Amino acid sequence: MAHVFQIKTKPHGFQRYDEFIRDQVIGIGWPLIGKLDGISKDELRERLRNVYHYSGAKLGNALGAIWAFVNTMEQGISCWFVMEHCSASGSSAPIAT
Repeated sequence: MAHVFQIKTKPHGFQRYDEFIRDQVIGIGWPLIGKLDGISKDELRERLRNVYHYSGAKLGNALGAIWAFVNTMEQGISCWFVMEHCSASGSSAPIAT
């Protein structure tokens, strides 16, 4: 089964393209929720509530996106992303193979 994630190179207004390529990492936003290794869904929900004050649909959408990412992304998976500062047609680059 193929998984597709929208990975932006400019989370929270900071261009991170060079860092992503250099360090072969990606960032998904929500920098204040901390490490996600071994986190339970309930703990993640509480972090989103406490740190970002999310509730209702906003909480559900963020929780779903982060939970899916945490449970499907693995080291070595190829990632392609659109650079936000490019033309409307965009540009993509692989992160890891």
